[in-house]
Parts: sequence; C-alpha cells; structure tokens
Amino acid sequence: CAGKRTAADREMLEMAAKAAGILGAFSYFSDAIGWCFFRSDTGASWSPHSNDRDCARLEAALGISVNWLNLGVRCSKEFDVSPDIVARVPYSEHGGDKQATRRHCVLLVAAAIGRAMP
Repeated sequence: CAGKRTAADREMLEMAAKAAGILGAFSYFSDAIGWCFFRSDTGASWSPHSNDRDCARLEAALGISVNWLNLGVRCSKEFDVSPDIVARVPYSEHGGDKQATRRHCVLLVAAAIGRAMP
C-alpha cells in the first residue's frame, strides 16, 4: 500500500473491487499510510491506485478502454443498454505522471461501475 489513502480513496477502492468481483477487507495502518485493501483469495494487498499491474488487471477485467490524449487520459466503459461511463483526468493532476493519471482514471470508471451495481 503505497501513499496515504483517505476514506474517499477507501470508498473508491471498495467500489472498484465490487465491480471486479474481488473479495477482501480493509485494514487501517496509520495516519501516514491510511487504508489498505487485502484480497481474501491471496492475502496480498490490492492497489490499482498505485500498482500498474493491479490497474491493468482491473482495466482488463472490466473492459475499460483507455485513450491517451495530449493533456490527459480518457477512460470509458461502453454498455449496450445503459449510459456509458466516461472519466477524463489531466496529467497535471498527477504532476505529469502519465501512469498515475491512467491509474486514477481507470479507478474512477471502475468505482462508478461498482456504484451502479446492486
């Protein structure tokens, strides 16, 4: 679990895990680290917000499209019968770090999918 995670980050991770069918639990470590999600099937931490591999697996599991733009990343999930989910995140929100921008964008779409589920 890299970087401080707030309660809002926890909710976003929880909804993304729900969308992907990943079971697990959160643990609060400290004010410096915050919340971390641990998969119940492997016991390993799941960090699509900070781990490119976890993010790529989430992206593939949910069929999220990623488009690299001049100023940021556009992520989307298209549906046949309901409105598409789209997020745009500028590189400037992550200090120009393109992978951090991608991870954030994918997580926004995944969390929106999770929120829409019963």
